[in-house]
Amino acid sequence: MRKRFQSLVKSFVGKKVGEWSVKKLGTEGDDTFFQVKFSNQHDSKLALEKQLWLVNGGLLLLEGWPSSGLWKDTRLDKVSCWVRLRGFLLKAFTKNNVMRIGEMAGMVEELRWSSTQQILFNGYLQLRINFPIKESIFVGWFITVAGGGDMNKEIAPKAN
Repeated sequence: MRKRFQSLVKSFVGKKVGEWSVKKLGTEGDDTFFQVKFSNQHDSKLALEKQLWLVNGGLLLLEGWPSSGLWKDTRLDKVSCWVRLRGFLLKAFTKNNVMRIGEMAGMVEELRWSSTQQILFNGYLQLRINFPIKESIFVGWFITVAGGGDMNKEIAPKAN
């Protein structure tokens, strides 16, 4: 199992990272905990930024090592991932509205907004949202827009 996990991590993180190692820490119920050590801070940051990972039908959650040094102090109650928002009405397409919709799902960590024209050309924009795992979220809303009409929004995590 350890070699299989190592090959999974290597495929997710890629060849951009240097030396790293994996150690199984324990199991609680259906959950198995591993410690992944990287040779430098940059590599660990890269691995943390690259989530959401779906492995064998489940989520692989990564979290920085707890300050207490005890793996049982990890929270693993949130997953941070990129989502794409599509289908904004032009009159409702503002940063404030985008942030408001993102905050309906969780805490917005980052918004990729280079220019309104580029986003309209692409047909979507990207947000990095910290989703709470132990709470349910709505993945689709109908939002009434001032001046009449409805805007349908769906939030779907984008897995790596």
